[in-house]
Amino acid sequence: MVVEWSKSDSGVVVHLYTRGVDRLDQQHEAYRGRTELIRDGMTRGNLSLRLKNVRCSDQGEYTCSCVWLFAVSVSSQLWTPVAQWLEPHKRETWVRLSETLSFR
Repeated sequence: MVVEWSKSDSGVVVHLYTRGVDRLDQQHEAYRGRTELIRDGMTRGNLSLRLKNVRCSDQGEYTCSCVWLFAVSVSSQLWTPVAQWLEPHKRETWVRLSETLSFR
């Protein structure tokens, strides 16, 4: 399975997961150390990504693309109004980008 989260307006790779491994070497430097693919729901089609230490520059639309078994390709877009999630009084600010796919 290949899962790629990217920023829609710039196309930069936010997070790449392939063959059971996070490919952090392919990740754009602005997102290094700030993303986590939530794996506990992947077998059910949940491809959520946690984005930590949210910045104003993170606001915008994100695309989740998935290729599973080299036969199914799915792409979906999510928009996150980051300003609603920022809480300056907290040290650890994060937002969860979530996409659930159904293969039936």
